[in-house]
Amino acid sequence: MDKKYIFHCMCYSPKVYSGLDRFTLMLANKLAEDHYQNIFLFYDTLEYAPVYREELTENGHTIVLLDSKSGTLKLLKEYLTCFNSYKPAIVHVHFTSLFKLLNCFLRLFYHFKLFISFHSTVNPCSSYKKYRKQKGFVKTLLYTWYCRFIYQQSNAIICVSQAVKRQYLQFLHHNRKVKCLYLGVNPTITSQEKAKRILHFEDETRFRICHISAFEHLKGIDIIIEAAALLKEKYQLRDFKVYLIGTDRRNDNYSKMIKELSARLQVREHIVWLGKRFDIQYILPAFDVYIHPSRQEGIGVSLMEAASAGLPLIGTRVGGIPEVIAHESNGFLIKSESAVQLAHYLYKLYQDKKIHREMAIRSKERWNDSFNIEKQTNKLYQIYINA
Repeated sequence: MDKKYIFHCMCYSPKVYSGLDRFTLMLANKLAEDHYQNIFLFYDTLEYAPVYREELTENGHTIVLLDSKSGTLKLLKEYLTCFNSYKPAIVHVHFTSLFKLLNCFLRLFYHFKLFISFHSTVNPCSSYKKYRKQKGFVKTLLYTWYCRFIYQQSNAIICVSQAVKRQYLQFLHHNRKVKCLYLGVNPTITSQEKAKRILHFEDETRFRICHISAFEHLKGIDIIIEAAALLKEKYQLRDFKVYLIGTDRRNDNYSKMIKELSARLQVREHIVWLGKRFDIQYILPAFDVYIHPSRQEGIGVSLMEAASAGLPLIGTRVGGIPEVIAHESNGFLIKSESAVQLAHYLYKLYQDKKIHREMAIRSKERWNDSFNIEKQTNKLYQIYINA
């Protein structure tokens, strides 16, 4: 049987072993069972995600590292050499407009199935009208052409949430090939006691709050600090801690600014920095609630992971977050920028154990219904095969 190759054009250098990485690995394993050879294309290095690199290799998948620092022309030449070497039957591009466009042009000359993913909302605008107002007529026209060319040349455009899909449809005006497919995450099987042991939780803190992200302004970590100050001063809460998991997305010292803010608001003793973690699915049960006050979000894989762990969720009513959090069912939705609402709902969950317990159960149910990795990878597999 002739080998069939599939390109997973990730086109980034992983800083952690993320939910998306786990999703694509499980998908690749399913494709391998159908005799596809999986080729993963990354930028530069996988040294920051060694477990991911090992699991890709152990499962027989091929890793190709593209030199993103060599300049655009050399990068394109490197990809084209790789493309001509393997002649893939399927290409799925996740990130980078350059590679989305390049593969659309290649479709004019080669026969292969092409899938394009959109993982975030139209940055920084939430609608076509806002985009045109901010970017002007010419840039709006070019972006519209870009979206429509991708639509024309691809077998399917895959959006990670209904919110992302709605935004892109404003530029496309066609929806036949535009699909919403949620990413999925693994079930959490660690007990609360074991998770606490992993994190060496030995104190008697009653209320543990968790947030996971690549730290930057868009993630709203400053809102978390302000809410912590309100819990302390307005609600007179003392036995709580906020655990921040992650590192700065860029080398812009955002976390330094957050630490200065926590000192100024006198909540530094309530903030715990856990840094970069590779064991998220094992430690989440140690916490009591998960919060995600993003200013912009495609959907938020960490919200899915927290739901899998059975945590009540609090997040902003932006992007795809309301597709994970059903207000007053498995958590609460708040206005963007509202530390007041965040503190209010945190205190509500602290006080009312019955609501906390019911929301925890419904979070687990919501994960199983919509964000189960086994179910979601099967859906994408079927999209590939049936296109």
